[in-house]
Amino acid sequence: GFNEALSDLGANYTGPLGRDGFKNVSQVFDKAYDSIKSQISLPVPDSLRVQIGDIVSSAAAPDASIAKTTQGILDKALYSQIGEDNTLSGQGFKNAQEMLGNYIKDYSGDGATATERQVGNALKAIKGQLENSLEDANPAVAAQLKAINRGYAKLSILRDAVPVGNADSRFTPNQLASAVARSDNTANGRAYTEGRALMQKYSDAGMRVLGNKFPDSGTTRRLISSDPLAWPFQAAGTALGAPFYSNTGARAVGSVVNAASKASGLMPPVVNAARPLVPYSTPALMGAFTSGN
Repeated sequence: GFNEALSDLGANYTGPLGRDGFKNVSQVFDKAYDSIKSQISLPVPDSLRVQIGDIVSSAAAPDASIAKTTQGILDKALYSQIGEDNTLSGQGFKNAQEMLGNYIKDYSGDGATATERQVGNALKAIKGQLENSLEDANPAVAAQLKAINRGYAKLSILRDAVPVGNADSRFTPNQLASAVARSDNTANGRAYTEGRALMQKYSDAGMRVLGNKFPDSGTTRRLISSDPLAWPFQAAGTALGAPFYSNTGARAVGSVVNAASKASGLMPPVVNAARPLVPYSTPALMGAFTSGN
């Protein structure tokens, strides 16, 4: 995921994953933007303000409160950054871009109401309009700006896919698909419907292979590869455990274990005898319990 986000810059990432990974990759984009921000600016003439106003009006058609909320956010996140010369500096644009991004996340999450989503959609369209206008206004660095904005948009989708409270920053293909759909700012989500939304080819592929499961971290595979006895035990364990690869089977096994645990004189010897086989049986057991969820 990180390397796909960085591909527009022609960069690769080999560092740590999780939260540190997001921090490190974000810094790559920050450095890329900082290297050119002194060369860029965005005039904000009346014509651009009219375009922004049209986006707000269109979003507010079903509910006038949408316009009021969106305008209040624009006053804080965008118009406050415009200088006396009616221009956004490179730093001012970056500030506005980041603040709009934060508001978009707040108003586009899974818990957002229909009205809040309308605000989020309007802000996404405005942010996209500003980024396109910045590229048009700075042709000398337009290609670099486009690469940075596109790459950072991919990183934002990955970040949005991470569920709250997941310290490892892992997400399922289904969570990535939801983040991809939320990021689509085309009319009526047309890009996602047609299968061409940003990062959708990866979320679609993941859904076909893994569904709503977390991707394999590789630990089990490395364990098996490092021990020649692991493969036979894995195969045997998987075959014997096949009847229990369901919620019903898992509950049946749980009932047996609970009943056996009451026989205190029996369980310790059994556990001690089974302990040497745990490294080999773990892959099959993990398959049984994750498949049943």
